[in-house]
Amino acid sequence: MSEEGLVFVALTFLGMGVGALYGRIDAGTLIGIGLGFLGMALVRMWRSTKSQEQG
Repeated sequence: MSEEGLVFVALTFLGMGVGALYGRIDAGTLIGIGLGFLGMALVRMWRSTKSQEQG
């Protein structure tokens, strides 16, 4: 699994866990998915910036 995929899955599960603590696993899952997509974009930007600096 790629780094982006791991970030997405991790943030989704964290959102589900926080949602479960507050009794709203549905809202927590949606927030986790949103953060997961944001995390994926940040990892891709970081990776492309890193590769441009190297060569």
